Amino acid sequence: WMVDLDSATGADFAVSQITVHNRQDGYKSSLSYSYLEVLDSDMNAVYSEKLPTGSKSAYWIVDVDPAVVVGRYVRIRKYNLGNLAIAEVEVVGTATGPSPGTTTTTTTASDPITTTTTTTTTTQAVAGLLTRFPNAEASQSSTCLDRPASLAIDGDYLSGSGALTCENETSVEWWMVDLDAVTNVDQEITQVTVYNVAQYKSRLSYSQVQVLDANMNMLAFKDLPEGSKDPSWTFDFDPPVVGKYVRIEMTNPGSLLHVAEVDVAGSVAPVTTTTTTTPNPTCPPPFDRPEGLQPAAQATLAAAMATLRSHMDAGPSNPILDQAQILSACDDFIATSHQLTATYDLMEAALSLVEAYEGIGGYGLPVTYGPPPLDGK
Repeated sequence: WMVDLDSATGADFAVSQITVHNRQDGYKSSLSYSYLEVLDSDMNAVYSEKLPTGSKSAYWIVDVDPAVVVGRYVRIRKYNLGNLAIAEVEVVGTATGPSPGTTTTTTTASDPITTTTTTTTTTQAVAGLLTRFPNAEASQSSTCLDRPASLAIDGDYLSGSGALTCENETSVEWWMVDLDAVTNVDQEITQVTVYNVAQYKSRLSYSQVQVLDANMNMLAFKDLPEGSKDPSWTFDFDPPVVGKYVRIEMTNPGSLLHVAEVDVAGSVAPVTTTTTTTPNPTCPPPFDRPEGLQPAAQATLAAAMATLRSHMDAGPSNPILDQAQILSACDDFIATSHQLTATYDLMEAALSLVEAYEGIGGYGLPVTYGPPPLDGK
């Protein structure tokens, strides 16, 4: 039996832990005489270990060094004749190959006042045990015997300690994991597995598994079987439930809550949205170039108008105006026109330009003028 950890991109993974779950029916010994192997992309073994022969344990946890064990496949291989029966295999690690693909979408909306640009980047979904992702953080209603909530997401299924709350006659005890306490991205939850504490198998009776959103609203729930002493319970969610928290809550006050481990399987697709809103600089409606000027003056005025129109808006004038841009364009026009013959027509055109800008909002532009001199200079 073999799993390709990334059949889409072919990425390798630095593997840190592998858990093999045995069947709990009449096939408990079918994993005897088996190798647990990690293979690279060329199917070469980078790690190999024999599973315990003759053992009928519910599961085996194998910790490996992620600095050494880097591969693409995890395989379980019989080294004698016989059936191979497996309940479940969990592989924990970190991708070392190409980064997941991203899709970026940009939209622009404009009105006479502002331009809004929204950029949304969606990262390819990453699937796995969400409770092992680095942003997962556990909490609980109370803590007894120095057994905090984090012990139920540490990957230790066998020690028997787990997370433990205190008995309180008036309150309902609970344990909860925030699947992403850092970026607050919702997760697609497909499965929740709750592991019982071997020595105290009845301490999860009268409890409920809940999926909550960011506002602590319940999206889905599953009741644990009352009185059951099974080593674990698995609940599937199809279709997936998009939420932020998974909580186990006792349904009767006065009972403590004791849980060995909680695995939440699913995928996360981080989405980053950036919105930028900027004011639109606007000018008065375009007006015709004055005729009758000498060619050099006409070219100067046309260039000045092109500069000014680059800051115009096709809509009506509005009070949000980049005054520095307008003043700069006007200064450029006046400085250039002074280099030419100051004919009466050119001065009149310049005055018309200034009058037009004074009429768009009373900015009090620092320009003073009067009637043209009688000598036409």
